Amino acid sequence: LSSLTLFHLPNVRRLSLNIPKPLEGRKFVWPDMTSPPVNIYLTSLELAFTFLDEHDLAHVLKTCPRLRSLKYDLWTTVKDYEVTETEEAILRLSELQQALLPVKATLETFHLHIEKYHWASGSWNEYWEHIIGHMPFHDFPELSTLHVPLQVLLGDRTATRDLKATLPRTLINLWINLDGFDFPEEDCPGNSPVYGDEAILSTMMDLFDHRQICTPSLQILEILVGQVDRLVLDQWDPDLLANVLEPRGIEVGVDVVVDMVMRRNSACI
Repeated sequence: LSSLTLFHLPNVRRLSLNIPKPLEGRKFVWPDMTSPPVNIYLTSLELAFTFLDEHDLAHVLKTCPRLRSLKYDLWTTVKDYEVTETEEAILRLSELQQALLPVKATLETFHLHIEKYHWASGSWNEYWEHIIGHMPFHDFPELSTLHVPLQVLLGDRTATRDLKATLPRTLINLWINLDGFDFPEEDCPGNSPVYGDEAILSTMMDLFDHRQICTPSLQILEILVGQVDRLVLDQWDPDLLANVLEPRGIEVGVDVVVDMVMRRNSACI
């Protein structure tokens, strides 16, 4: 059967899938067609803990051009070699942006989570060498809820991109994951975050200062601060972020929430 069969079920409006990594030597098979059958009913799609990369996602989204809600939760490890070595897929955000083109005009909610999965070692980390580029959303005409890692919007630590220029004027809810450093297996310091507290505060305050021009509909900003229970250099200070951003949010009419989230574990798989 074609891997797209599930996406052609008649009258299905909401679909949630957990797609495991293909067996050794196997891969996802897509039909060779320029105009795949279209599902005119599917409006909500959740791909949880999936190994479908941005190229596979492009095949899927061509079949459901009226999608209004998409949750794309990607593990990027594609192959295990030995106990201590894995091959990491490289996610190019420019290609993910191309994959979203079929649903760009209708998409109202987009959740994106990207994480490396080390099966052989049993460790999970969010070091961003496997992510290339950045991804703006300013020209998504219906997008009202966006949940993405900050680095997807801004790029790596050497970038000087403007957060407010990447967001659509229609945005009401903005959820931002703060992740992008190594979670070490031993009690030793990991890599510093891609963006430190001061850079995050400066970026968010600049967004508030220009809210009426760039995101006049913004009502909620939720910042999800990644934390680990091991020694990691320069973990973010959620109290500092909340103490600075919450009062400024009140001044400009944005409800700011800063929450801590712990890293994933094997129970999530």
